[in-house]
Amino acid sequence: MKYQDDTVDYTSYRYERKFVTTLPVPRVLAEYVTRHPAMFMVAYPPRRVSNLYLDTPGLKFYNDHIHGANQRRKVRIRWYSSLWEQVNNPVIEIKERNGGVNVKYAASVLPFSLTGLESKWNPELDDNSRQMCALHGIDAGLLQPALINSYTRHYYVSADGVFRLTVDHGIENFMVQGRIKKLHTGIEGQSTIIELKYNLNDSDNASGISNFFPFRISRNSKYINGINSMLKNNFLVNMV
Repeated sequence: MKYQDDTVDYTSYRYERKFVTTLPVPRVLAEYVTRHPAMFMVAYPPRRVSNLYLDTPGLKFYNDHIHGANQRRKVRIRWYSSLWEQVNNPVIEIKERNGGVNVKYAASVLPFSLTGLESKWNPELDDNSRQMCALHGIDAGLLQPALINSYTRHYYVSADGVFRLTVDHGIENFMVQGRIKKLHTGIEGQSTIIELKYNLNDSDNASGISNFFPFRISRNSKYINGINSMLKNNFLVNMV
């Protein structure tokens, strides 16, 4: 099953450029998004995004990122509702990065609830999900919960439809070892993350789009930041 939401062209490579600021999201939207020369317009109403990140014993995906592997992946189950509601339409995504470009693959996951989630819990992947994982060299049987995060996302698209922009804020991280526990996110929870997304053949015009933002391009990763917080507080003793 191929799944597509309002901003992601699955199975197509694209660039993603991230900017991080501590400015509040109302100011970012008012001064730097809606006044952008590319005339960004609302593409979809803002909503809460929730993710359950999966990793292997030993945190292979995390370590590949930390060690700067040219080819690396993240695996997550994503849904668009509160963490504590029954999750009826979850999707498992494999996000691969090859050099400077990214691609996503996705398949459906059986409904589940986070209530009573334990450290040895495994998502109930259907045959398509397991086949997708196997196709990309991932043993679905080894995947286990590593981190939950949730944030509010705003969606924009340029007037010509070429560039997509998301603005994330209100980031919350939760550990999932033994029980779900909210982590102190520090500066990350106060940050606004702007992400510019565009296809490979539109890269020539991307610098003109990104230069309007007075923020530095960042390699910010919500998953990596969350795991770092857990490691700092010795919350990952069972996985490393």
